[in-house]
Amino acid sequence: MTNPPLLSPKIKKIRLILGICLIIVLVVYGLTSKVETMIVTVDDAYMTCSYSSEESHKIQFQEINSIYEISELDFGRFVSGIETERYKFGVWENERFGEYNLCGFTNVPEFIVVETGDRVFVLNFESTEATQSFYRAFMELLESKP
Repeated sequence: MTNPPLLSPKIKKIRLILGICLIIVLVVYGLTSKVETMIVTVDDAYMTCSYSSEESHKIQFQEINSIYEISELDFGRFVSGIETERYKFGVWENERFGEYNLCGFTNVPEFIVVETGDRVFVLNFESTEATQSFYRAFMELLESKP
C-alpha cells in the first residue's frame, strides 16, 4: 500500500487563499443582498402594503367602502408585481374582483378584502391567526375614527 502524495506548500497556500476569498465573498453577499419581505403598516389615515422590491399600495381609510374576511381565494391571472414561493404581491385579475391588488402569503388561506371606490385590496399575514387578529384590530381602529 502506498501513501498518497503530499500536497506541496504552494498548493496548500493557494487552497487557503481561495477558501478565505470564498468566505469573504459569502459574507459580503450576505451583508449586501436585499432581504425580500412584505410589510403592512398602519398610520393615522392610511394603511400601506409594501414589498421590498416593488412599489407600495396605499389605502386611505376615508376611501374604504367595505372590509371583510374570506377563507379562500382564486388568485386568478398574474398581471404585474412579484410572485415568489412565499409571497404574491402586485396586481392580479380574477372573476370575482376583476383587477385587484394582492399583498399575500401563498401558504395562508385566510384573506382580508378591502374595497375602495375604485380598487380592491386583498391581503393576509404569515398565519391564519395573525390575519384574523389584524382584521379584528383594524376593524376596531376604523370604528374609532370619526
